[in-house]
Amino acid sequence: MSAVREALARAGRIRDVSEQTIKDACARHGVSDIVALGERRADLYRAYLRYCFADHLLSEDELTDLVHLRRVLRMPDSAIEMIHRRVARDVYARSVDDVLADDRIDADERAFLLSLRERLAIPEAVADNIIEVKQRQRQARRGARR
Repeated sequence: MSAVREALARAGRIRDVSEQTIKDACARHGVSDIVALGERRADLYRAYLRYCFADHLLSEDELTDLVHLRRVLRMPDSAIEMIHRRVARDVYARSVDDVLADDRIDADERAFLLSLRERLAIPEAVADNIIEVKQRQRQARRGARR
């Protein structure tokens, strides 16, 4: 997998990595093809998706690269959906942690979280649960420090 990761890292843009480049990287390391890497393909895709979400947005260029990456890694729809759902929830949870740094959520922060939830396509009930869990965790940590 390191050869595939290196090929992706050397590229100026993900979409510049051809399927042949991936095949060659696999062959150099005795892997029959990219599908033989199994779950490690998902790890590569997940890592790039997390990188793309660093600013809480997916640009058109990033979306294009993700579509290309999915194709060259030969990822099934079901795996992509699961990865996107988990990464979106992780991004949202980290943002909730940031918002709760002062132990409260003001109106601007609520608006930010609502906008982020909508952009990430997280169901309202899931977002509310994440906020509740994060608030309880913060309260428990405060209680443990006393």
